[in-house]
Amino acid sequence: MNNQFKIFNESIRLTTNQENDAKIKYDGVAKTLHNYYYTNAYNGSSKFLFGSYKKKTNIRPFTALQDVDLIFKMPSSEFTKYDNYTSNGQSALLTKIKDILKDTYTTTDTIKGWGKVVLVKFAENTHNIEVLPAWENENGTFTIPNTENGGSWEEFNPRNDLNIFSTSNNLTAGTTSKLTRMIKSWKRNTSSLKIKSFELENYIIDFLSENNDEDLNDSELIRSFFEYLIDNVDENNKSFVQSALNRSNKAIDFESKGRYYKSCEEWRKIFGKKFPKWKDSIRFKSLDEDYSFSEEYIEDLFTQKLDPNYKLKIGCTVTQKGFQQKTPLLELLKKYILIPQKRLEFYIQNNTVPKPYSVYWKVRNFGIEAKNDLRGEITLDDGSETKIENTRYKGEHYVECYIIKDGICVARERVDIPISKEE
Repeated sequence: MNNQFKIFNESIRLTTNQENDAKIKYDGVAKTLHNYYYTNAYNGSSKFLFGSYKKKTNIRPFTALQDVDLIFKMPSSEFTKYDNYTSNGQSALLTKIKDILKDTYTTTDTIKGWGKVVLVKFAENTHNIEVLPAWENENGTFTIPNTENGGSWEEFNPRNDLNIFSTSNNLTAGTTSKLTRMIKSWKRNTSSLKIKSFELENYIIDFLSENNDEDLNDSELIRSFFEYLIDNVDENNKSFVQSALNRSNKAIDFESKGRYYKSCEEWRKIFGKKFPKWKDSIRFKSLDEDYSFSEEYIEDLFTQKLDPNYKLKIGCTVTQKGFQQKTPLLELLKKYILIPQKRLEFYIQNNTVPKPYSVYWKVRNFGIEAKNDLRGEITLDDGSETKIENTRYKGEHYVECYIIKDGICVARERVDIPISKEE
């Protein structure tokens, strides 16, 4: 099962594109606030990241609750203004932060404040940003607002939490992060479980402080954690942990008898569809040479209900040596085959889905030349309803387009791209 768990762990980690997208968003939000409150150029020092994103324990596929926790360090001169309010200066602070951001993020669906934070909600299947305005104290803690019960100030120490997690992760050579991501997948696949993510993190840290056995494989590690957890959770959650423990025992038993398909089925009951099914080929090679750790599937991101009444057709024009103008792809493929290093422009030629809707794209490469760039991530269209690519690698490749309406994939289209081995 080692290869199965390797595939599983890679498939739930954020892709490079998702991490880059998150950075663009949290830097954009922080820079907007920085430019309002400070005169010096933004260099990132007025922000502080914490929470799951900072710990690298966020998982995919994304949910509507996925966010980056961001502290914005307020100028010290601003504290007195809000502290002097006769009633709930904390609420006035969140309102001010919200208004500043609304001036920049005019097309963002939702910017709202509640409790202690301002939420900046972005497109589906991308990170949202939760902004916590705060004043940094000399001892490294932060003074933060709480708008509830008439408003108050609280001391917050995210550095302590990050240090505890980081220490555990270093001592276990990354096992803390890996186990946290896997257990979060179990939590997501167990909708009735009432244990918060930060509570699970604390359980994992305590467990590994006592059970950091480097000889355990992932199957044994998961079972051992469930054995620990069942002795520590309250009665309301015990049955869910017991079910997971029973299934992990069955999975390991099936594995010991060489019944790998059945073993995978039990792990899938625990973790969901992200845990891969067993394939006979895995017995003979460590990983399929065309397997992409970053590949995503639209069925994992959205409910898919393709509507036969909606028509979607993708066009593509090609610019390559020997063709002075853009040439339609299908016309070109009737006589020729594409060669490397040429420009492809995919576009929506026909789409009968009524607005509003969102467009997503997927590019998948195959072959030895593309082994370090197999891709497969699903990305949100930039608003142009086009996708620009270059024929860098020889072999068979494809591009898919998806139309998402009201959170449902209602139309999809695929274009296959053969690239010649001849220059």
